[in-house]
Amino acid sequence: MLHLQATDMQLFVHLTWKTQDGRPFLGNDQLRQAAIRAVTARIRSHFCQVLAISATACQIDMVVSFPASLSVTDLLRIAHGAAQEALTRLQQTMTGRFREMPRYWGPGYTAYTLNAAEAAQAQTYLRQRLAA
Repeated sequence: MLHLQATDMQLFVHLTWKTQDGRPFLGNDQLRQAAIRAVTARIRSHFCQVLAISATACQIDMVVSFPASLSVTDLLRIAHGAAQEALTRLQQTMTGRFREMPRYWGPGYTAYTLNAAEAAQAQTYLRQRLAA
């Protein structure tokens, strides 16, 4: 009997999370790009593939393929941590002050599990939204 290894099985999810109380913490392109780069790099280090990612002043959307060995909450925790660290580092560099920054991310999120075709559609949608 053939058994799939956890790393062979890929799942897809569209994750959306907001900033704390909807505050525009990602108010400029430099902050948005820092968050996106950090999330993408950290997610990839966990054997996941970011298919599409976009950010507004108060929200990040991401479509990701991930191994069955990870949960959606694990992905969110990884993304939150990466973005928090990157934004804190950038804010401290920009202001010249090295102090603890407020928690950027609120506790809520939405997650939609997808099949491969739906993931491709969500990827196209996010890319079109970026181009607009």
